[in-house]
Amino acid sequence: MSHWQQARHVPYSAVFSALGRQAIMALAVFVAATGSCMAEHAPEIEITGSYFPIWMLYLVVGILASVVCRAVLIRVGIDDYMPFRVVSYAALALAFTFALLLFGWRLP
Repeated sequence: MSHWQQARHVPYSAVFSALGRQAIMALAVFVAATGSCMAEHAPEIEITGSYFPIWMLYLVVGILASVVCRAVLIRVGIDDYMPFRVVSYAALALAFTFALLLFGWRLP
């Protein structure tokens, strides 16, 4: 083993103890955040005999709300001064979608 490799060698126990606590905390946060995913069924809606996840419908509604918001911003004149329009409107569509999912859907 060269001098460079010996200088960079860190004992396994020191790495595990430092990363072990972070990994346990990350796992605890992940389990707490995904706990609602363990419901009896995923939110779905029946459209013409087929079942679709509710987030697909809300995504379409969010995109339509973003298009309406864009028309309003063009009419007011704010659209000309917006930087990164594509990113801004995509984020706006996602914000509408997440707001609908957060406030619009209730499991039975």
